[in-house]
Amino acid sequence: MSRLAHVGLLMLALMACGCRAAASRDFSVDHRIGQQTETRTVPYSATFALHPISPSDGLESPLSQVELVAGRQIGFVTTSSGTLTAYAGGQKFPLQEGRYAWRCVPGSRLAVEPVSSTNAERLDERLDLNLGGIAQGTLGAAAAIMYALASSNTFR
Repeated sequence: MSRLAHVGLLMLALMACGCRAAASRDFSVDHRIGQQTETRTVPYSATFALHPISPSDGLESPLSQVELVAGRQIGFVTTSSGTLTAYAGGQKFPLQEGRYAWRCVPGSRLAVEPVSSTNAERLDERLDLNLGGIAQGTLGAAAAIMYALASSNTFR
């Protein structure tokens, strides 16, 4: 078998065995003109920034930043007088009608969440999923390396 075929099989084995990088899907809440307002529960402790969204769909400089612990509410509400208001953990920021987004500030997410009765179950689930993927990827990498070594001229 050619060296190129061995490299191809090695790469295929790594992908098939679940070797993966943990994708960071940071939590966010957006509001667009005409959309119903909503608040959501923050899944992890971090600093969140309130950004206007430009007409070209880019985030503009933040209007405000708020540190929140997991389990708090964040999003957008409409007051009884009809004013659009950004909401984060009890703090309110009146806004003009427009497009806005709450985004997690890069690097602000706590590496270790404080464990409470409300998030302990979710934490266990995340650990199970992450450790399962790591173990699966490690076993796949070991099998692929062993195959490549066994089929190379090193052991013949």
